Amino acid sequence: IHQLIGLEIGDLFPELFGVEDLLSEVAKGIQQEFSIKSIGRSHGSNPPLYFDIYAIAHPTPSDENYLILFLEDVTDRMSLEQVLVQATNEKNLLIQDLESTKSQIHSIIASMTEILILVSESGYIQLVNSATVDLLGYSEKELIGHPLSILTDITQRKTKQSEANDQLFDRSLLLSLDEGEVICYK
Repeated sequence: IHQLIGLEIGDLFPELFGVEDLLSEVAKGIQQEFSIKSIGRSHGSNPPLYFDIYAIAHPTPSDENYLILFLEDVTDRMSLEQVLVQATNEKNLLIQDLESTKSQIHSIIASMTEILILVSESGYIQLVNSATVDLLGYSEKELIGHPLSILTDITQRKTKQSEANDQLFDRSLLLSLDEGEVICYK
């Protein structure tokens, strides 16, 4: 500590260059305090150290004005903030990728000339392409959210089995259909 006595404060904290007038106002009592946040220092291979500097007036019986400088270690807070910023940036990149992929998938689905119907595990229609709407004569609104049974009787072919299993929709009905024709109501 004795090595620091008599040194110019700017030699230790170059961040204070250019704010001498503000520090003088604090020392004179014109300003209550002055602070600089999140100053970083690194030394060799050690992890960086972050701190805040606070300057307040030091009252003295003489007319001389003095400052007291407090250093607060905010390394943990800054590290957490950096992790949070990085996680947020990564999440935003993933969202952008997901939106781009979703857009590409919708473009592919929209350009298909074959009927495409996406059905939930419970048998409700979640997505249809334009070919489905055009070829079957339904609007998208009439199909999405409704059971697949509004299009065809395939879900009623094994109603006794479905009732026995106490399920709304048996996926094996679709998988067990013979390749070929499916008769739709429209």
